[in-house]
Amino acid sequence: MRVLVVVNEVVARRAVEAALQRGGFQTVGVGDGLAAWEILKRADSPRLMVLDWAMEGFDGAEILARLHAMPGRAPFHVVMTSVRTRPEDVVAALEAGADDYVTKPFHAGELRARVQVGARHLEQVDALERRIAELLRPAA
Repeated sequence: MRVLVVVNEVVARRAVEAALQRGGFQTVGVGDGLAAWEILKRADSPRLMVLDWAMEGFDGAEILARLHAMPGRAPFHVVMTSVRTRPEDVVAALEAGADDYVTKPFHAGELRARVQVGARHLEQVDALERRIAELLRPAA
């Protein structure tokens, strides 16, 4: 599964990508919200994301708001990352539409495991959608 990695710091972005690639994920990395948004507007964009809270252009919360406002957008799963560690910050990210939250610096195994949870979630959603379509098909 492809993962969009949106982290503004080059070294941190490469560390995230390396951790995910070790887990078998394909990654697409960008360093700012505007570049991420250009990718996310495409129909074939990754549905699984590691998204930094604070970046140039659009921040993580703005990207989430735009994603949720897109009509017909396929389900997605977002792991928000930040140096913010207060419980209020975690709540704000989840209320903005993130599905999970990891503080930086992160443990590579934990981040990979959280992204794997997102991948399983999306696979279950896809299987459910296929089953619903199957059940709605007229009998031949």
